[in-house]
Amino acid sequence: METPANMRADDRASIATIEQILPDLATRFLGRTLLEGQFAQLPLAQFRLVKSLPDDDTGETMGRLSVKLSIRGSALTQAADRAIRQGLVERISDPSDRRIVRLRLTAQGIAWIRERKARRRARLEVIWQAIDVEERAALLDAIQTLDRIGRQAAALLSAAELDGSSADERSVLPAETF
Repeated sequence: METPANMRADDRASIATIEQILPDLATRFLGRTLLEGQFAQLPLAQFRLVKSLPDDDTGETMGRLSVKLSIRGSALTQAADRAIRQGLVERISDPSDRRIVRLRLTAQGIAWIRERKARRRARLEVIWQAIDVEERAALLDAIQTLDRIGRQAAALLSAAELDGSSADERSVLPAETF
């Protein structure tokens, strides 16, 4: 992805700072233990697939997953094949139409997601209790703002990729877009 030619030096420095801090911040808040273990090196596509499946017996159709994850069917099939080999996901036939393929979490997949969530939640609870009320409010506000901006940026970048516009063209969008 291109960098807009008209970007100011202080903006470039800010972006470099964000780029440096975010991975470290995630590690400090969520912990290295969440990055270790049997599925630590799970590629992003497989991780997103596994996380997007409901933890019940119904699973989800490949078509809906493709739309939900914004990936092509062929890429989804590859991610599904790998997650199946890892024992996290399985293919099942749709009970109402055998032509429809559904993916659902295996017992191992459900356990993996629940264990990661429990460890993440426990770590965040320790951090939350260690900060004062004002810091809690500021932290929550900052995270919600970051989430909102990230969602808007993802939508903007996705739309720009679809219409083929360049980074320079995207840089002139109004500030309220973000």
